[in-house]
Amino acid sequence: MSKVLSTLNDQPIVFYGKVIDQDGNPISDVTVNANVAISKQWMEKTYKSYTTNSDSNGLFQFEGLRGMALLIGLQKEGYQYSSTDNGYNYSAVYTEKERHHPDANAPVIFKMWKLQGPQQLVTIGANAYLPCNGSSSSFDLLTHRKVSDGGDITVSITRNPQNIQGVHQFDWKAVVQVTNGGLVARNDQYPNEAPVDGYQSQIVIDMPKDAKPWFDDYRHTYYLKIRGGQYGRVSLEIYAAFEQPNVPFNFSGYVNPTGSRNLELAAPLGKGQQP
Repeated sequence: MSKVLSTLNDQPIVFYGKVIDQDGNPISDVTVNANVAISKQWMEKTYKSYTTNSDSNGLFQFEGLRGMALLIGLQKEGYQYSSTDNGYNYSAVYTEKERHHPDANAPVIFKMWKLQGPQQLVTIGANAYLPCNGSSSSFDLLTHRKVSDGGDITVSITRNPQNIQGVHQFDWKAVVQVTNGGLVARNDQYPNEAPVDGYQSQIVIDMPKDAKPWFDDYRHTYYLKIRGGQYGRVSLEIYAAFEQPNVPFNFSGYVNPTGSRNLELAAPLGKGQQP
């Protein structure tokens, strides 16, 4: 069995790639590291490393290698690379659909972020246990405090029934309102620059008990625009299944106090501090 698996995992490896920046421009002279997984015998493998550089068109390739899988890493001064999807399988243990099929005319695209310069971002946040009866709570994000009026965000949470002990699924709803600003869902690879537009002043999480799928919590990341046109990024967390009368709510992140959309993080300042 070990000999058979070793043979199946000893496959020719060819790979074609292209590196671009956030604007789609090719990046030359990127150091491209390839780690090849090599099967020795059952449940044992080693790794061998190879290096090349991208050309003036951002293109690079590896040929003549052998192994079971390939892991790609990129490095260049002044650029950031982040990816959780950079492994490619060549092992014959997997189906044709699951294996990587190299094509010189359709190289795999890798995106790196060209850094604009680190910023002294200010930490913001709202962390509290909120009533689930639909009443509103407002927060000053720069001081991290609940306020009676003039807050940056207002939050209301409704849960039916309010007492959920022994209840497996229930109706719940949360509304987050941003004063003089808004939120944009963040789904991109690099959270380094807030978008110009698309901000919604209110987001609603509506989860009826018969929803499919149904979740008892909500966790997502957003770009944020608040008072005076300050841009930032935040994470929003709501845990509706908390059995006590109040529901844990967390809204935390950073804003750039200068009004720039650049969110490349240097060492953050303290609560509400300005540079």
